[in-house]
Amino acid sequence: MANPEVELFRSTGWTNTLWLDAEPLLDESVSNAAASVELLGIGFDYPKTGAVKRFRSRTDDIEGVSTGKTNFELIVVRGEYEDWPQQQLINRWASVITHEVAHGVRYEHYALSDTKMEHMATEGLAYVTEYLAGMYTTPGMRHRRLAKSELRYNPALGAKFREVVERPNDGRLQKRWATEKTAHAYLSDMELHAIQRVYQQWRQGHNLSDLFLAPAKEVLDI
Repeated sequence: MANPEVELFRSTGWTNTLWLDAEPLLDESVSNAAASVELLGIGFDYPKTGAVKRFRSRTDDIEGVSTGKTNFELIVVRGEYEDWPQQQLINRWASVITHEVAHGVRYEHYALSDTKMEHMATEGLAYVTEYLAGMYTTPGMRHRRLAKSELRYNPALGAKFREVVERPNDGRLQKRWATEKTAHAYLSDMELHAIQRVYQQWRQGHNLSDLFLAPAKEVLDI
């Protein structure tokens, strides 16, 4: 399997000197991410292109944004880039790029959607891809957020999860559950449970490549 190219380009916030320093690290990061996705057996038809933006500060802990099946953004913050060890930066950026490429793969088959079920399926796939890439394909690249213990399926959340994703017009319930953060402060209960469901599917023998093609209800095993 040979996927189309994953590449990065310079966007806002960079001086020439800073970009020349960062470019070799970014090249290694994107190469590691593309190789990880391929090693996990995830194929895609369209090239993925990332705009690398450098900001003074981070908003809501956002490190990457996917804007469709071909485009994404990698957010680099002043201070993190200048102060962190190079290998840590390479691993961190590769992890983010892997996550955003996974979103792009899903968007090749299912358009960006406002429905809660599809959103949860897409996030679950992206986080599990990122986690597995760090665990099994690229030495040193580790998921930024999840501990293995957090991936254990929690059946107690199942009924509540179904209630929320199958009632897309219930704004109050959705907002509360989608914004209440878990102990690690990065993910809501809803997002974490979606990740657990996708991870459980993989543990039970489903191929990630097949899950990327499946409808949201099958991805989340609802």
